[in-house]
Amino acid sequence: MPKVVSAARFIVTLQVAFAIVALLISGSLMLAGGIDWLPALILSGGIALTVALGLVMGRFDTRRRLIRWSMIALQVVAATAYLGPMVADSSVRILRLLSPNALLPAAVIVLLLLPAAGRWFDR
Repeated sequence: MPKVVSAARFIVTLQVAFAIVALLISGSLMLAGGIDWLPALILSGGIALTVALGLVMGRFDTRRRLIRWSMIALQVVAATAYLGPMVADSSVRILRLLSPNALLPAAVIVLLLLPAAGRWFDR
């Protein structure tokens, strides 16, 4: 496995690990405070995205093109889920753009678009 693919896999591992911790904290706070439909919908979307990232990350060894493009698409969804509400609310600030929620998906996208990753995912 090329170093760029290993680095992308490591970054996705960090994303999934921190997402699991954040979802557990958010879910327990939601259960303690009462369940409303909108936070529950947002939480279920986060759970679905985390599960999808974990499943696709686990398939990196198959070297299929579909896995590469699926991961890129999931990273676009992850970045959009973070940046979308900021753009809609007109509260975009440079420090928020330098958040790990924005930088890590961008790093994975760049790493997976490099030629070495393209050669790895050749099937």
